[in-house]
Amino acid sequence: TTNSATIGIENASGSEGLKVVYNQTYVYNGLAVVIKNINFNSDDVDWMDASPATGTVNPGAYTDVVLTFDSTGLAVNNNYTANIIIGSNDTTTPSITVPVNLTVVGGFDAPEGATAAVVDGRLQIRWLPVSGATSYNIYMASSPDASYINRNSYGTFGVSGEFVIWTTSFLLDAVSYDDLYFYVKAVAD
Repeated sequence: TTNSATIGIENASGSEGLKVVYNQTYVYNGLAVVIKNINFNSDDVDWMDASPATGTVNPGAYTDVVLTFDSTGLAVNNNYTANIIIGSNDTTTPSITVPVNLTVVGGFDAPEGATAAVVDGRLQIRWLPVSGATSYNIYMASSPDASYINRNSYGTFGVSGEFVIWTTSFLLDAVSYDDLYFYVKAVAD
């Protein structure tokens, strides 16, 4: 019967599983279903870490993944790129590639301890204060090769504990771009 296929995998005890499709018209001659584990490997990129690096999300739910960047030891005025690959059991889009670009600029030391997270639907970037900096500029672009434009007015600055924070004034689901790229620049007025 080809119009009621249920396909997936489960562990030996049947207590954990991954459903590809349930009771649907899905199979046909020559179809191969590949299920593979794609994990972020922090050994591949030593300037970025993801937390959590792996996990499972229930249908209709979400989990924030916090990326931490560290420019220690990286060459000034260089770009560093990586891809985060998010795997899923979605038959139409089994994986999503999220490009990441880190640009190390001269002048001040790069802000350390930088993280980005979605908080109440808004992007929040936070970092440790840079010695000698009197303010910061947030630059944004729609692609890594596009012109980065100062977008301080697109959010608000604040302080949380020992961190400087910048939170977008817009909700991320209202953005028409698939990707947005940011960098933080410390300045002395």
